Amino acid sequence: GLGVARYIMSKYQCTHTRLEKLTYMCYADYLCSTGERLFEDKIYAFDHGPVIDSVYKAFSSESREHPCCTLDSTKILKGESLSPIKSRILFSEDGLKKIESIDRTLKRYEDVATSDLISLTHKDGTPWSVTDKSVMYAEITDEAILNYHSKESSDVVKDLD
Repeated sequence: GLGVARYIMSKYQCTHTRLEKLTYMCYADYLCSTGERLFEDKIYAFDHGPVIDSVYKAFSSESREHPCCTLDSTKILKGESLSPIKSRILFSEDGLKKIESIDRTLKRYEDVATSDLISLTHKDGTPWSVTDKSVMYAEITDEAILNYHSKESSDVVKDLD
């Protein structure tokens, strides 16, 4: 998950919230289009939506201090450019399919406001909404993601038009 998040940050300035939403959307798109997991991290249902374990651990302290601020990608990426970050994904198993899926998803949501991304992940019936959030670290399952996003993906895109 962190590799995908770093790839996103090398392309776009993001708040922690936006980064979590985009990483989740990338995961859901890849899972629905290939039946495979984009990364091995667990995805949890937190109060503010789906949270990817490694992304949350990496950026939560910075986001707590400045919740509405854009993450400082120069500090986080430590000067690393898009090419080596992209290469790590490309050279992973099914890397080309992963990059194509991630880029397709980012293109779909690049002009969507973060507040609208939050609305999309919080709609009734979404994997986040049907996960029992009374349990700390309640995991959003791949089954729930597939059930919702494979049926609703065309409706979600229509909602954005």
